[in-house]
Amino acid sequence: MAGGPAGRGGYDGEGFRSEGGAPATDRRMARGTRTRELLMSAMIDLIDAGHPTPTAGRVAARADVAVRTIFHHFDGLDDLYCQAVDRHVTRVRSSIAADPPQGPLEVRIAIVVRQRRRLFEAIGPVLQASYARAPAIPALSEVLDGHRWALLQQLARSLAPELDACGPLAPAMLTTAGAVSGWSQWNTLRFEAGHSAPQAERTMVFLVAWVVERLPGHPVDVSRSGVGPDPTRVSD
Repeated sequence: MAGGPAGRGGYDGEGFRSEGGAPATDRRMARGTRTRELLMSAMIDLIDAGHPTPTAGRVAARADVAVRTIFHHFDGLDDLYCQAVDRHVTRVRSSIAADPPQGPLEVRIAIVVRQRRRLFEAIGPVLQASYARAPAIPALSEVLDGHRWALLQQLARSLAPELDACGPLAPAMLTTAGAVSGWSQWNTLRFEAGHSAPQAERTMVFLVAWVVERLPGHPVDVSRSGVGPDPTRVSD
């Protein structure tokens, strides 16, 4: 017979060996996907553990695969690095910043900044390592540009009423608010100035509020945000 019932150790109607009813090609694809996931997770784990530029040998050892496996599934170590960073940053960002916050302006600002604190604390080591490497890896620069753009769009949705009301000043206001609430600002506050996460969060709230207050008709009462009046006096 040319074909037979597809079962364990048999063949399906297309001539592919199957197991448990799954075509062999599907199983190979599933194994390949799992291997890629293992390699990307290994890359991120090593960066988080303090190895900003993991070697192929270290990544392979972490994933418990042969070094050649990396080059079978990726176009080199830089390609693995870029895809791992993109996957990690996108997953964490999507889990933290979903729908735009509602309520008074000061409350929305506080919520956005709290989301960014959680995001940047979670992916800080990966972003630090990635920005350091980006000048030499154009594809990584594109990944980081996409991340910045996604955060800017989230901010635009959160401040939509104020942006709509300020007419031609909207692009400048959004760009400035994005700059004072982005990774570079958080990195400066947390890791260069040495502030705690609560201190950095409070300062960032004040910075975003200051930007919005420059617009006529948009005073911001930061005391209503639940953050407090003094950015240097913060407790967790």
